[in-house]
Amino acid sequence: MRDKFRRRVCAILLSALALAACGPTAEPIIVDGSVPKAPAATGPVAPVETEPASAGGFERDVAIPEEGGGIVPEGEDIAYGHYPPASGSHYSAVLQYGLYEGEDVHEGYWVYSLKRGAIVILYKCDQPCPDLVQSLGDMLNVFPETKWGNRKIVIVPYSRMDVPLMAVAWNVQMPLDQFDPQSLIDFYARHVDQGPEDVP
Repeated sequence: MRDKFRRRVCAILLSALALAACGPTAEPIIVDGSVPKAPAATGPVAPVETEPASAGGFERDVAIPEEGGGIVPEGEDIAYGHYPPASGSHYSAVLQYGLYEGEDVHEGYWVYSLKRGAIVILYKCDQPCPDLVQSLGDMLNVFPETKWGNRKIVIVPYSRMDVPLMAVAWNVQMPLDQFDPQSLIDFYARHVDQGPEDVP
């Protein structure tokens, strides 16, 4: 069954890459329609741990300690023990699945997505990176559907990290030095719907 799943994922990925040569395969959700710019960090950056135990036996998956998951009033400051966070307090508003561009999206919004079992892909552009944003947008329809019949993926700009890309699930992260679609798909398949809340 695992081989069948891998063949299906490979076929989907190859189809998406072929379509990407002709244009986007998905209509990304744009927050402000602007070209992405390097957002300013709003506080100290905690480095991504480089030598913790792997999560679930996957070498690049980094286990991040649990920080709870309580709701706080929207706009209230939230301090996390680890940046980027992989759990913790969050606002009550839920982000729509899709791609966001422009300024950083506050952690208080996308941590709630993690709690609901979504995968969040963070990207950092030190200068405008429209090709990367386009490639991420092209992937929106490539991720396998969940048991709910949707694709629980949120892609947001985030400047408070030391790598250009990071996939995040509840209590797990996978930092990437470059765009790697197969690794993103595999991470999604391993961790989607693994948050504390089992909802669409």
